[in-house]
Amino acid sequence: MNEIKDLLDRYFNGTCSEAEKQNVETWLETYNKEDNEWLAMNKAQQELWLNSLFTQIEVDIDRPGLLRKIPQRSPIRMGILLKIAATIILLLSIGFLFFKYQQATPTTAGPANQEIITGGNRAILTLANGQTIDLSHSKNGEIATQAGLTITKKTNGELIYETAGQKEISENTGQAITYNTISTPRGGKYQINLPDGTQVWLNAASSVRFPASFRNLPDRRVELSGEAYFEVTKDANKPFIVVTEKQETQVLGTHFNINSYQDEGQTKTTLLEGSIRVSDKANRNIILKPGQQSTLKAGNIDIRNVDENDAIAWKRGLFSFNDENLESIMRKISRWYDVDIHYQDTFSNTSFLGNISRSKNITSVLKILEKSGEVHFKIEGRRITVMR
Repeated sequence: MNEIKDLLDRYFNGTCSEAEKQNVETWLETYNKEDNEWLAMNKAQQELWLNSLFTQIEVDIDRPGLLRKIPQRSPIRMGILLKIAATIILLLSIGFLFFKYQQATPTTAGPANQEIITGGNRAILTLANGQTIDLSHSKNGEIATQAGLTITKKTNGELIYETAGQKEISENTGQAITYNTISTPRGGKYQINLPDGTQVWLNAASSVRFPASFRNLPDRRVELSGEAYFEVTKDANKPFIVVTEKQETQVLGTHFNINSYQDEGQTKTTLLEGSIRVSDKANRNIILKPGQQSTLKAGNIDIRNVDENDAIAWKRGLFSFNDENLESIMRKISRWYDVDIHYQDTFSNTSFLGNISRSKNITSVLKILEKSGEVHFKIEGRRITVMR
């Protein structure tokens, strides 16, 4: 993999041999021959696309199920390595990173050399009695017992609710419902197994509130703020309901993502598997099928077909931009790196398409965006100024 990166570095630095240059350009032209997009791009656009290419390859190196499809041979000629890269991209249906722009204004300003680390497993658990546990620093193993359940933190940071014993459950029958809340700060994410076995992945600046036990309840109702991906355990007799500020989503057992950040001004629900019913505050109901996304905005619900992988890219460690405007991108960056964003100019006509790894530090991410020539950044502490 490093051989490919080294070759492309030499290609853009002008230090590769004529044979290597021809090899790279032939492959790139072949990959894009239908629309001849590579030849139509300038150097900055080509670098953006290649960065997206390698971001995806780096992420999927950790997914051996995909890479096992590619023969392992050593040593490998450069041409074969390039074909492997292309194969990975085609398997993942990756789009190259490019930009749409209007009247670019050149500037030489760039991000200050200040280190702002990437987000990670950070969350606070608030128990029914008000006790708070910082999951970022708590030890692995059992961390609390309540409502007949033990709460255990695994070595990978995952939080699991498990039955503590039949005796304890019967003793708690008839008691008032008690609730727990898991909340992630800006720069945090977390995975939790709810008392019914449902798995929840929380994105940054999000929270989920849920009963400490679903036993003796008519449904499994949880409250979400922010964004989360759910893999719901099936129970035909007890529907699972996710309540956000402006809608309810009801399922029996399925996989879906809800983005309900207040600063987005809309709620997006994306279905990956099964079937869900989305209801707004006016009790209007819609049924989603896999591959569909509902958007609730200004009292209206729209449905469209989407690539569901875009909606859960954050769960796979990626920023995914699908013709996304810069303001929306910067909100994602603000939440993940825990920074404040300030605008010196307007960017209503600037949008991006592609993937960037969330494991990169913020300086690297901003430099990638800067290569469009449309936007530049200044870092001052945890304040990012966005300018032309």
